[in-house]
Amino acid sequence: MSDIPQIVHTLSGKIADVERWIAETEARLANARQDLAHLQATRQLFSRGELTPNPVYMGLTRIFKRGEITALGLEALRAAPDGLDTRELATAIMRAKGLDVDERVFRISLTQSVVTLFGRLERKRVVRCLGARKGVKVWDLG
Repeated sequence: MSDIPQIVHTLSGKIADVERWIAETEARLANARQDLAHLQATRQLFSRGELTPNPVYMGLTRIFKRGEITALGLEALRAAPDGLDTRELATAIMRAKGLDVDERVFRISLTQSVVTLFGRLERKRVVRCLGARKGVKVWDLG
């Protein structure tokens, strides 16, 4: 009878060892599955033969002259009596400049610049913020 506590203690230790081993194996298995998914995705890209290069990040100062974004944005606001949100302003500026409005990375960069520039114009009372629409500021002439 005195051996029973020793057996329980030994078995508890072995159970903990096996549980630890299972957890480590499951973690390795999860990593292996992730690696497999990446390898399959890469193979699929190369098998299609349609590799498109990553978008080129270009500074806005190489495309727009000084003050041009502001001027094009104000011109777009004059044409919109209900005001434009920041995304619409960026799209209007890209159209006015003759740029591809479907270029997502560039449009996002331009949108961030519009937020900064029109925030300054708001402080100078040239434009005003009418609130937000779909989480984006709506601008109007001040």
